[in-house]
Amino acid sequence: MGRVLLTGGTGIVGSSIAEALVARGRAVRALVRSEERGRACLPAACELVRGDVTDAGSVRRAVAEVG
Repeated sequence: MGRVLLTGGTGIVGSSIAEALVARGRAVRALVRSEERGRACLPAACELVRGDVTDAGSVRRAVAEVG
């Protein structure tokens, strides 16, 4: 199984999704605006990529090697 890209991971629903994916053994890359908040909200196994869904460049970086 490939890596999964998660947006909204620092929210209540997104962090729960991240936990469930990691528990199932999935590799998770999370696009986060704040790495500090991402580290506080997401499982340690998640790879964090700083960016914003409204910025095409950060989305391209986040999507690289996902799938």
